[in-house]
Amino acid sequence: MPPFSRPAGTSPPASRRAWGWAEARKTGLGTSAAIWAFSEKASYTAGFAGIVAGAILVLSSLSDLSTLGPRFAIGLTCPLYAALLGLVYRILGARVGRGRG
Repeated sequence: MPPFSRPAGTSPPASRRAWGWAEARKTGLGTSAAIWAFSEKASYTAGFAGIVAGAILVLSSLSDLSTLGPRFAIGLTCPLYAALLGLVYRILGARVGRGRG
């Protein structure tokens, strides 16, 4: 147990018990890979929500053509970022799955 990990006002035995509990709860590589896989799916879902929000913005401003471009850009930016994040999460999940993480 590192000495800096003991909060002020706690006894050393209580800190050792708490630290041991935290050490026992470490996750394995399978759990990490599952978290990366979920993050990838969540980013794609957020991208789809961005497409829907962008479509609503664009369709709500069809009468004003001066705001059509910026709102269309918002609708295209969300899925772009979601696809990039999904790719990063897939790469990191593959690295953890192979034990290189």
